[in-house]
Amino acid sequence: MIMTDPNDAEAETSKFIEDFVQQHWDEQGSACYLSNLGFRLKNDVPESQRVIADGLHEFLRRNPVVRVVQHPEIPQKIGAVPLSVAVPDQIENLFSKKVGSGSDKKWGSYEQVFWDAFIKPIDGEARFVCLDDTGFEVSDGQASEMKEGCYEITPQDLTKDLVGATISERVAATHEAINAWLEKNSLQQEAFSAPKKNLRRRGGDRLDDFFNVFEGLSEDDLSRITIPLDILFKLNAKK
Repeated sequence: MIMTDPNDAEAETSKFIEDFVQQHWDEQGSACYLSNLGFRLKNDVPESQRVIADGLHEFLRRNPVVRVVQHPEIPQKIGAVPLSVAVPDQIENLFSKKVGSGSDKKWGSYEQVFWDAFIKPIDGEARFVCLDDTGFEVSDGQASEMKEGCYEITPQDLTKDLVGATISERVAATHEAINAWLEKNSLQQEAFSAPKKNLRRRGGDRLDDFFNVFEGLSEDDLSRITIPLDILFKLNAKK
């Protein structure tokens, strides 16, 4: 029997958690319950069980690849959201689907190079985001390089420098800077959105809906559930 290297198992576990939570946020606009995440880890990444032997919550405390949030009124409700998500003052809103800002529009999830364009100091006279049929490109250069399909990011468009701010406050400030720039240039979030991840061994729609039924159950309740393997195969085969 070939044993997976512990470092590889930890890296794969962290990557699966990050991708699964991000996909859940993109699709549901809400926190992914740790109970559901743990259930999917056990089925999709069996080697993760050695990595999270002390519990998923403890693993995420030591390896903050996502942000863990807890419902203020229902302690049993513990979930996770991507690190890029700004946590609102009313954390309980994160446990409702399609969470949004005052305009009922949730934060976007952007390509890293686009996100960084609003954080890094501008090296040159100007910074441009150029769009074409294949995607976009961010570059620093001369103001004379401005051409059709290109939009400038000025120093005034960058994230405000918040001295002593928390990570959540800095993330929120970057979202606000991006939203203001998009509105100024009449551009849509989708043009710069991060692609959805394809999770390893993830089943079809019926199987995903089946797993979602168990969201919010405690680990003790989940441990009492036994599902015949042939039933899972049948669910996975149906679309």
